[in-house]
Amino acid sequence: MPKEGSVGYSEATDYKQEKLKALFRLQLKIIKKPMIKMNAIRCFYYFDINAGCGRYEDNKPGSPLIFLQTMTKSNFEWPYRAIFIEKDQDAFNKLSWNVYDFFGGEIPSFIELKHGDHKDILPDYFDNTRKFRMGILYADPNGLFDEDIISEFSKQYCFKKTDIIINCNSIAVKRCRKAWEQKSLIQRLASIDKKNWVISRTFSKWKFSMLIGSDWVNFPVMEKYGFVSIRTDEGRKLIQEINLTKDEIKKNDNKSCSL
Repeated sequence: MPKEGSVGYSEATDYKQEKLKALFRLQLKIIKKPMIKMNAIRCFYYFDINAGCGRYEDNKPGSPLIFLQTMTKSNFEWPYRAIFIEKDQDAFNKLSWNVYDFFGGEIPSFIELKHGDHKDILPDYFDNTRKFRMGILYADPNGLFDEDIISEFSKQYCFKKTDIIINCNSIAVKRCRKAWEQKSLIQRLASIDKKNWVISRTFSKWKFSMLIGSDWVNFPVMEKYGFVSIRTDEGRKLIQEINLTKDEIKKNDNKSCSL
């Protein structure tokens, strides 16, 4: 099976990180009014459940530092809370140092570094509060994303309005579905409690696609960065290409290609 974990750099990384920067900037622009209108905590929550090292060997920032850089440069008027989760011990040590260095020698209390499996750590943040925690959960594993814990997260009342971003290796999804009878991409996404999905056109030899799940049916599509809504003809075709093998598409097997 494809390797599961958090640590890794590929030829797709730079392209992916540019999309991520744009998504972070977009979120900070569109979240202010909903925070005021809804019964929401005035704080931006960010969960990075496959945080990695924070920087790559060429010193380019990974997702944790991209998020911190975005927040530092923004004029976002409310506080934020970031939870970086990493399972690999060596990667976690590097992540801790890179975050420590980013803040000039002292990690503030609103940054939480968690070493361990996100399946064990995320439930610590589930509670019965009736106020929404708005922000982002970002998943970027090596191999398959863990839809079970993401699904459980999405069904918590407090996280109903937290958007979910998944960097999905569609080749890995197809291979595991065919070889080990695991779930299809459509089945995985259907288990996550989000009303709308916006997806990017695939990139790299692994056919990565960035998937955005939101409760906002009018979530901005960001066509400039190669995103489409699954509600469009192009989106439905794209989700089919990500979900099915070429042989399955030739057979016109569309039964499992809608959310």
